[in-house]
Amino acid sequence: MNKKDYINKVKTSKIKKFSIESKIDLNKFDEIEESLNHADYLVNEAFVEAMDIGDEKYMLGRDIMRFDFNDALGEAEYQIDEIKSTLDGLGVDYPSELQNVIDRLKELEEERIRSRNRFAHWESIY
Repeated sequence: MNKKDYINKVKTSKIKKFSIESKIDLNKFDEIEESLNHADYLVNEAFVEAMDIGDEKYMLGRDIMRFDFNDALGEAEYQIDEIKSTLDGLGVDYPSELQNVIDRLKELEEERIRSRNRFAHWESIY
């Protein structure tokens, strides 16, 4: 083999090697780009959408507790006080049913405290 043939053979070999490496690199870059596009979608669309839904649910839960739940408990407490006042005025003992609703009111007031703690926890991580 003469010098010219040898040089052509080396050049061809290097070109083939470079061509194979370039194809591998380009494929890797395509995979990387695909992963980055997916991450971009997740952070800029999917995450934001999920957080918007979470915000709506959080606000709904907060409003239920602040308004509906508190109003219902307040109304029950008012009615219990009315019954107690009436019974005290008559000088009669409280029926067991009254104690049952008082106990239930206390349980729900404890649930209100647990709910407030859940909201405080949510706000601390958010």
